[in-house]
Amino acid sequence: LLVAASASAANDGGCIYHDDPQHPWNRLYAAFYVREVPLVVRGEGEANSRLLLGPNVLDPPLGRHPRFLLDDEPFKSCNAALDEFINAKADRLITDPLRRAVLQRDLWAVFDLLQADPRRVTHGLMLEGGLPTLTHEQRARRAALSRKIVMVLKTLALSTGDIERLPNTFPEAVRPPENEAMRQSTIGLPADLLDPKGSWVEIVKPAPRLFGHTRQVDGRSVFRVFYRAPDEWGGRERLQRWLIERQARSETDSSNVSTSQPKRTEELSIGMQFVLLRQMICIDEHLKLVPTKVVESVQLRITRPDPAAKDGDFDQSFAEYEMDRRRLFGHRSGGLMPAEVGATRPSGLAALGRLHTNARGFLATRQPFMANCLACHGGRTVGGEVLLTVSIRSLHDAHPLQSGDSSQAERTILWKEQQVDYKRLVKLWKEAAQQSSHP
Repeated sequence: LLVAASASAANDGGCIYHDDPQHPWNRLYAAFYVREVPLVVRGEGEANSRLLLGPNVLDPPLGRHPRFLLDDEPFKSCNAALDEFINAKADRLITDPLRRAVLQRDLWAVFDLLQADPRRVTHGLMLEGGLPTLTHEQRARRAALSRKIVMVLKTLALSTGDIERLPNTFPEAVRPPENEAMRQSTIGLPADLLDPKGSWVEIVKPAPRLFGHTRQVDGRSVFRVFYRAPDEWGGRERLQRWLIERQARSETDSSNVSTSQPKRTEELSIGMQFVLLRQMICIDEHLKLVPTKVVESVQLRITRPDPAAKDGDFDQSFAEYEMDRRRLFGHRSGGLMPAEVGATRPSGLAALGRLHTNARGFLATRQPFMANCLACHGGRTVGGEVLLTVSIRSLHDAHPLQSGDSSQAERTILWKEQQVDYKRLVKLWKEAAQQSSHP
C-alpha cells in the first residue's frame, strides 16, 4: 500500500525536483515524503480512516514507529530508491545548488528521525511512549537506511561558498501572493523584518539557550523570533525597554513560586506583533554546518482588542507561510505559500520535524489551521480568529539581540554538533569518504 501510494504521488503532481515524475530525484523524494497514514480518533484503538500526506510537505510525514520506515513494505521501497540513486550516480543529474541543498535538507530530516529514541518525551507529550522494541532485523534495516542516506547527503554537499550564495528568499516572499483570494485572507509579510534599522526587534534567550522549536526539529533549522511594537509606542526604543523590563519581571517571577505564572496582560500588549522565522541549515562538503537565508516557514501573530470582552481582553490573528518546493525552484514568491485557513494538519508544535503517533503508529491528532496553533498557546477560535490566548512563551527571560550576543544560527549549530544524531552522521560520512577513496 505504501509503495503504491508513493508511486501514485510521484505520477500525480509529485514532480518536485524534475518535470519527469520517474526521475531518480523525484522517486527518492517520494519514497520518504509520501505516506498514507492511518488515523484514529483519540481514545479509540483502531484506525477508522487513512490520510495521504505529501509530497509537498515541509517536514517528512513519518513517525518513529517501525511501520513508517522499517516494516517490510516501506523498507523495501525506501531501500530500493536509495540504491537506484546511488548506483546511477543520480546526484550528477541535477547541478542546481538550490535543489541539491533542499534535497540534502529533506533527507537529513529522515536520517535524524531514524536515529531518534522512540521513547523520548517531546514537549511534554508521551504519544509515542510504548512503541515496540526493534527486532534484530529492524535494527539492521535502520543501519542500512542510515548508511545509504549519508552516502547521498555526502554526494549532494556543496562548498561553503556555494551555500553562502544560495538565495535570500525572504525579500521575494514579501510580495503579495498572486491569488487574489489568498491575498485577502492572510496577513502579509513585513518588508522590514530583517532590516537592522526597521521597526522589528529580534530577541534571544540568555546564551546558550535556544527556542523550543529548534529542539523539535533536532537543530536542523535556525528559528528566530521578532517583535514589533504597537504603532502608538513610537518605534523600536520603547519596545526594547519593554522587553528588558519584561525580562527582569520574568527573572523575579521565576524566583517566587507564587507568582511564577505571569498575568496574561503582562505577556501581551494590544497591537503587538510577533514573527517566528525558520531558516535552513546545510552540511558542506567538509562536514561543516552552514546557515542559509533560505526561509522554510514564517509564523505571524497580531494582538487586537476583543470587542466582545468587557475586561479589555484581546484576541489574536494568526498567519503562516511554508516553503513550497515548486515555488522555490521556480523563484516565485520566495518559495513560500500562505497556509489556508481551515486546512487540516498535524496538531501544533508537537508535529514539527515528524509525525507524532500513538503506540500503534496511528496519527492521533489532526486539526484545522488555526485551531492547531492552540495546542501550545491555548484559547479558542471564533470565525477564523484565535481568542483568549494565554501567552507568548518566547518572552520568558528573553532580551533584545545585542551586538555581543551570539546569533541564533551560531547557537543552533553549536548545539547540533553535540547531539548523538549528528555524531553518528559524521562517523558514517567519514566511513563513506574512506570507501570512495579505496574502491
